[in-house]
Amino acid sequence: MNWIKLRIIFLNLIIIFAMSAASLSLAQEKFFELEKVKPGMNGKGYSVFSGTKIDNFDVQVLAVVEGDVGRDKLILVKLSGKHLEQSGGLAAGMSGSPVYIRGKLLGAISYGFENADSYLALVTPIENMLRMLPIRKQSVYYKGGLYKFRRDSFRPVVSPVIVTGMGKRGFDTLSAALEPYPLQPVFFGGRKSREIPGFVRLEPGSAVAVQVVSGDYQVSAIGTVTMVEGDNFLAFGHSFTNRGKVDYLAYQAEILHTIKSQVMSFKIGLPLQKSGRIVEDRQNGILGRFGEFPRLIPVMVNVKDLDRNLSRTSSFQVIDNEQMYRDLIIAGVTDGIDQAINRVGSGTALVKIQVELDNISGPFHRENLFYGKDIAVSSLHDLRELLDLLTTNEFSQVALKSIEVNIEVQEKRRTARILKIETTRPKVRPGEKVKLRAVIQTFRGEKLAIPFEIELPNNIESGKLTLTAHGSSTFITEPEAGDGKKSEFKSGIKQADSLEESLQDFFTGVKNNQIIMEYQIKESYGLDKKEIKDIKLKSDTLYCIHDEAQFDLEIEKNP
Repeated sequence: MNWIKLRIIFLNLIIIFAMSAASLSLAQEKFFELEKVKPGMNGKGYSVFSGTKIDNFDVQVLAVVEGDVGRDKLILVKLSGKHLEQSGGLAAGMSGSPVYIRGKLLGAISYGFENADSYLALVTPIENMLRMLPIRKQSVYYKGGLYKFRRDSFRPVVSPVIVTGMGKRGFDTLSAALEPYPLQPVFFGGRKSREIPGFVRLEPGSAVAVQVVSGDYQVSAIGTVTMVEGDNFLAFGHSFTNRGKVDYLAYQAEILHTIKSQVMSFKIGLPLQKSGRIVEDRQNGILGRFGEFPRLIPVMVNVKDLDRNLSRTSSFQVIDNEQMYRDLIIAGVTDGIDQAINRVGSGTALVKIQVELDNISGPFHRENLFYGKDIAVSSLHDLRELLDLLTTNEFSQVALKSIEVNIEVQEKRRTARILKIETTRPKVRPGEKVKLRAVIQTFRGEKLAIPFEIELPNNIESGKLTLTAHGSSTFITEPEAGDGKKSEFKSGIKQADSLEESLQDFFTGVKNNQIIMEYQIKESYGLDKKEIKDIKLKSDTLYCIHDEAQFDLEIEKNP
């Protein structure tokens, strides 16, 4: 190695050292280190209490306490100030509010105490949140004495999830789906349409809305931005859904009001202007990026009330997260039906589903007829089953491009029960064609005969041939929307060897309005060789078919 190469290496090392030193100096200037925190220190916190204006409040350090995960520490603080007094103390939606001591960022308001002093809070040190940013070293932990709290004595300052554009029953369905997360669903009956076009950068203390559904119905979690560094921003100070890598939409939020509560007050806010997307969702907060926007799944719902000759169309977009989009879609479609027919109760629905998937040629279509005591819930059996298939299949992750659901609903009960199988020729010979009729009784209506024709092979064995006609409708009473229980429908899809085969089985599967005629024939190919074949015939009707009937056809020997 010559002296020129050595000189280049030496210069590069100097540059790297200088950059590292500059970064360390910058970090020391920007952040208040946890190991220097002492009880009695005073600081300032920042949050939005009305509109988009960032206001401050006072913070006093009481102690450094042991956190609830590993070695992470939290900082116990006392809050004060006129804005907090007006709102009743710490409020859900303040999570992420930055706290500064001597002009340096200490961390984010993140935890509170329910049914206790509403002016006490816990701060997540910024050192712990910085782990989500690229190329960050591990935190320096506080070396002094620690106060210990029971894990269940404090909890995250839950993010109020504002649900707009949706009826109460759809909201109840959605609330049940969000139960596993540290979220507080808030029903906001009205819908304030004040979205500003374009893009806005957020600041520390800005209200941020993390949106998982947009469009005619919206689901947005309200929190606060803690720190901005370049095109990245940190917020919340605790997890949103704790899913790791995510892809959610981020808006600047407008705070309308803070609702006082004896448990914990909470902010009411709505999305105002797009800011970017959330890319990380972990224990110590969320990480967002300005100017980038997630891929959303568009959902279109068209409902026609045949009794009133009225139609309603709604559309919304959900996040592309297979752990969440199933319930978000079901809640939105259920509400679309409720709002279109403007009632809750029994009925019959013709449901048509169209789905487009990335990397799989389509679109795919399925049409089915449903009857149920709660038709808005009953009619979504196929949609649930399809979404379950897409999100839990063992073969590959599926990119869902779009869903369109078309539903025609009427209050009339269109069901029929299979009474019997008839034929004018109960005795037949091999090789003959046999005409049969499945006789059905429509609900409070007439008897109808549905024709079938079977062709017997020439080598069929003589004896009794049992024919079975049945439907697939079950009329199980559905759980009420929002009761927190998932419907336990039995899938008719057999075990498949690939995703494509699973989808094919689903989209071509038996429908509720079909009569299935099944039988088993035994063919003889000489003295030693025989073969058994299962035959299944389908016939469409205008009714949801249930029950079954059998008939024994006598196969005579050839003369």
